[in-house]
Amino acid sequence: MLWVFYVLIALWMALWFMPYSLNGVRPLPECIALIPMLTVPLVLLMGISAFTGQWIQCYLGLILLVIQLIWFGASWLNLPKSVLHLFGFSERRRRSDSFEQNEADSARHVRAGQDPIAAHNALYFKVMSLNCRFGRADAAELLTYVQSENVDVLALQEVTPELIERLDKAGIGLDMPYRSLGSPSPQDNGGSNALFSRLKPVEQSASSVDILAANIPTLSIEVAGKRIRFASAHPKSPGRGGRFWQIGIERLAGFSKRITSLHEVHDVSHAKDLPSYSPAPQDTVVMGDLNSSLYHPVFRHLIRTSGLSDAAYEIRAGFHPTFPSSWKCVPAMLEIDHVLLTEGVVAHAVSTMVIHGSDHRALMASISIV
Repeated sequence: MLWVFYVLIALWMALWFMPYSLNGVRPLPECIALIPMLTVPLVLLMGISAFTGQWIQCYLGLILLVIQLIWFGASWLNLPKSVLHLFGFSERRRRSDSFEQNEADSARHVRAGQDPIAAHNALYFKVMSLNCRFGRADAAELLTYVQSENVDVLALQEVTPELIERLDKAGIGLDMPYRSLGSPSPQDNGGSNALFSRLKPVEQSASSVDILAANIPTLSIEVAGKRIRFASAHPKSPGRGGRFWQIGIERLAGFSKRITSLHEVHDVSHAKDLPSYSPAPQDTVVMGDLNSSLYHPVFRHLIRTSGLSDAAYEIRAGFHPTFPSSWKCVPAMLEIDHVLLTEGVVAHAVSTMVIHGSDHRALMASISIV
């Protein structure tokens, strides 16, 4: 019986290496999302095997445990490129000298009690993203965090007209007078997407890259002669259709500065599903509940090939689970909310926080343009 469980765990973990083009076949997305949870039964099995003297099983369990630690540790450690390639991770970008200098300057201003954003002509931004759970997020608490953390751009998903009304009554217009709301669509999944900004945009759109889900609003801000675009995205969950889920993640490549028109085409029959990459290539920050993690081959393929990078992974900030956030006695376990960056944007810090009423933790990142 122990061997049966070991083999089942090994096969389950092997889903990590499956071709990304098959990732949308259900229930594979859900099974892959739960791979990190397999560490618990694996440790229990190893304990039983050691107690009963089944040392070969212990060695197999140790190998599987090391693999789990590599997957988990990739978010924290500067692993060799050969290891990253072996496990399908993207290489981290090489930070430029200008970025290193900006980072040192920022730290110096923080120690001096100064605002690094103001000190660098607003080239530094704080961004925040939250899935509002069908518009049930606590608007007053959300606004409190926006104010206390000096958030510059707020991205919301699963937004309803009622939530917008509550945010307006709470006074979000005083702190973030500019907004770009996703245009209503039959594809809305749990609500629409929205962006709020402290700074005046030079360009905005209610709909951009089509991901077969709620429309993705964008707004662009220009500071010191540099322009940066922000987007709030929410691909459909696998429960709304595995193929829709997969396409939604792949089409986020449309925000990359290296647009590949055949990015999601696996055979000729899929040519009709090609997205229209409407946004012009520019430095972009894509925020939202992306319903996927580094454990999903399709998400790793996105950040490995499109030029987009995951903020937390890029700076080795560790594991930032955001779901579920509202279950009693159950901590957040899945890292499915992300901040994605193109090559001209770098991250400095990533953190999460609880917003009551939502089943996701809010994700916040400090970023800058280089």
